Amino acid sequence: MKKLLVAIVSVAVLVGVAACSGPGSKTYTDPSGFSITMPSGFTEQDQANYTAYYETTATAFFALKASFADLASAGLTAKSTTGDYLNAVMAANSPTTTLQPSGDLKYFTYQRTVAGKDYFYLATAYKTANAFWLFQFASEQKNAATYQASFLQWAGSITFS
Repeated sequence: MKKLLVAIVSVAVLVGVAACSGPGSKTYTDPSGFSITMPSGFTEQDQANYTAYYETTATAFFALKASFADLASAGLTAKSTTGDYLNAVMAANSPTTTLQPSGDLKYFTYQRTVAGKDYFYLATAYKTANAFWLFQFASEQKNAATYQASFLQWAGSITFS
């Protein structure tokens, strides 16, 4: 029984690693200073009010860099944490949402209707030397269960140059 459990856990780990960095994956390096590993097939698009935006037919990825100077009026500084930043974002946009942990990440989810379609969003943040970065992933609400774990995995692959 113990060997079977070890085998199941080993397969689960291998599948998880393959999903993040497998042959169908690509590391997208954005000129704004971050990289993220997601499945191949995302295309970069211009999206007003975002630092970067990538999409497929089923999912979207948004990045927003907010300097500490830009956030000073919201009471956020270089001493603020990613939790502080995400709480401020939630308070301004999704007051019924709660912050959740996932490994080293903190995130929240929310739903919005856009052009008559219901969408699921997952948002997380990173802090760099001079800014907070808000990263959001989206899919149709009906696909939320399909994509939520992948969104968290992709978010965990983000690095900065």
